Amino acid sequence: MKRLASIACALTLVLCASMAQAEIFMGIMPNDSIADIKRKFPNATFEDIRPAWLQDEDRLIKIEGGGLGGTIVVRATDDRAFWKYLFDSQDCNNAQKRETPDCIRWRYLATGNSDEFHYVESVKFIPIREIKAGTIIKRYGKPDEVDINETFTKYICWDVGVCAIISDTEPLNDSVVSAVEYRFTDSDMEKWRKTKQQKIKPKTE
Repeated sequence: MKRLASIACALTLVLCASMAQAEIFMGIMPNDSIADIKRKFPNATFEDIRPAWLQDEDRLIKIEGGGLGGTIVVRATDDRAFWKYLFDSQDCNNAQKRETPDCIRWRYLATGNSDEFHYVESVKFIPIREIKAGTIIKRYGKPDEVDINETFTKYICWDVGVCAIISDTEPLNDSVVSAVEYRFTDSDMEKWRKTKQQKIKPKTE
């Protein structure tokens, strides 16, 4: 319920503070569904993976294929639960309400195809060739954060929503990058939710 409440706030409130607009990796946008990504990479192979920490509403998809320069891993969240929450909370099963425009739309959004209604939250790129941290630092500048997480993995992050997992090597520029993650910012997701409401409409007979 806390998750649903936070989404509802994002729909109705202007965020007081947010990060700068995030970096976009290989054209994967914050309003993209899994179906959108499959259309963008028609010759790639897609594999659902289920690590122990993955939540039921999420999907983690590995994308591989020639020309990608490595493996792309996309994390996507199923938004249908939110639309079902709106449908139920507004009593849309009531005979007087069920055919109103909002209830028709919420019913459609709550029962759509999984690929069409899982939306991208983050993108991870695992390169084939060796990349040094200095190469990424040249692109984004001095990291805003350098730290080691609870699994003793070292990472560097920038406020544009980019983090790189690196080896524990000094100097920092000589560290080897094992993966780069692109996370969409609060402002990106706010813009996405407004856009999504406008572009997704029930299919008519």
